[in-house]
Amino acid sequence: MVEFVDPNWELVARAVLAQPRNARAILERFEISRERLLPLCRPPEEGDPYGRKVLFRSEDLEVMLATWTSGAECLPHDHGFSSGTVWLAAGRFTERRFMLGDDLDEVGTMIIRQSGAFVHVTDDDIHSMRSLDAGISLHVYSPPVHAMKVYDKGSRSTLTVSDDCGAWVPRDEAQIRKRAGWAHKPSIDEERSNAR
Repeated sequence: MVEFVDPNWELVARAVLAQPRNARAILERFEISRERLLPLCRPPEEGDPYGRKVLFRSEDLEVMLATWTSGAECLPHDHGFSSGTVWLAAGRFTERRFMLGDDLDEVGTMIIRQSGAFVHVTDDDIHSMRSLDAGISLHVYSPPVHAMKVYDKGSRSTLTVSDDCGAWVPRDEAQIRKRAGWAHKPSIDEERSNAR
């Protein structure tokens, strides 16, 4: 078996972000496959939907590898001020898109993403992903993800998390940089009372 030598992740990231429609060919040119990513995977900590391993980070780029357990789902989140491309290297996923108003509303329909698919994200997208199988995803962003917001429907709040946190409510309060509640959503009884 030939040992995988890490590619120049900076070159990979710049090429993928410059030509996202050619991402598959670019990854093949750099000989990046799911088999070659496996030794780099970091399993998730208990309670986290995926394990995170940053493979490269500079002032303007980030490459992160996520290792998902079957059935794991991350919370709705944005990507801070970043845009990028995510390669679903192994496993099938569902993706949901959201919009924040008085509540966090799902927009469109749930999309099933097959292994090998690419997901393109922008700095104003809010989405969540769920792994239907054990999965691996390779994330390429510019600039590096900073001030990512995680949307917690349970507490009706938006959490701005530290750069080393994934799309979940962190157990360590130090990873929560800011917490903002959503506007009060009246109950049905309150709405009826206000309508009189």
